[in-house]
Amino acid sequence: MTPNRRRSPVNHSAHNRRSAVQPVLHPTDIRMIAPVTADDLRALGWTVAVHNDYKMRGKMHTFWLFTKGTRFAKGEALTDREALQKVYEEILRIGKE
Repeated sequence: MTPNRRRSPVNHSAHNRRSAVQPVLHPTDIRMIAPVTADDLRALGWTVAVHNDYKMRGKMHTFWLFTKGTRFAKGEALTDREALQKVYEEILRIGKE
């Protein structure tokens, strides 16, 4: 026999409310939205300068290069997800300089 478990009350009116205004993304907000996409980076004002998929030693790789003004950030990995995460981490690093 299983013991009775009480559910915590849920405020449905607050839960179902949706804001019509979308907040402006800040680079530190993307970590909460992971995985990072190219559209996330574009929303932050970055432009895709180069995107290349290629095969090296029989394995597919991808390379992304984004620019914003005179700054650039690049990422290279086996998947777009990993490469874009590297780009984002470089953007965070650039922002701290």
